[in-house]
Amino acid sequence: MCSVTYDTVVVTGSSTSVFGVRVVKVEDSKLSVLRVINANKDLYGIAHTDGRFVVSELGGKVYSLTQDGATVLIHNYKNTCWYLTHDAVTGDTIVSVDTNTTGDAVVSRLSTDKRHTDVMKVGGVVRGACRGIDVDREGNIYVCGGDSHNVVQMSGDGTRVRELLTSAGGIRKPTAIAVRGDTFVVSNLNDNRNDRNNIHIFHLQ
Repeated sequence: MCSVTYDTVVVTGSSTSVFGVRVVKVEDSKLSVLRVINANKDLYGIAHTDGRFVVSELGGKVYSLTQDGATVLIHNYKNTCWYLTHDAVTGDTIVSVDTNTTGDAVVSRLSTDKRHTDVMKVGGVVRGACRGIDVDREGNIYVCGGDSHNVVQMSGDGTRVRELLTSAGGIRKPTAIAVRGDTFVVSNLNDNRNDRNNIHIFHLQ
């Protein structure tokens, strides 16, 4: 899911009931489907930039998606990219890649001209599957380490990295993240059923 306007979001789907992308209007206590963009693909991650969508498919392919459902391949990663987000500072799409192979990229940057740059690789602070990802207004990247049980903040080029949350603080299998100003929210897939699929709110310091 990603926002398009103040009151509109788009949602990807990989089931027969939500196949492609749905444009949804958000009102008080009400969600309304405005239209469906049928891309004929099992889509997962989605980001919105300059009137177009960037989407990811099971297996590692990332596409540009037009409003009428046409797709153009941007890049094919080795593994599935579950989450995408838009970097408003550079105009790039930031990609999280689900991989456990040492040396493979877990965070990548895709430009509009299809260039890709590895920002972080397996073997550093994020170990194993890379999950939720977001970018703040200054271009800092926030990523959930699903297997390393941490949430990491890094500079846009990946040269400066710090852990915001770790397993020592009780975080387990963080899955999705959203950053707004000096606040961020994280959901998880904790093995503890009492803390699974909860949303945790944190303040940046």
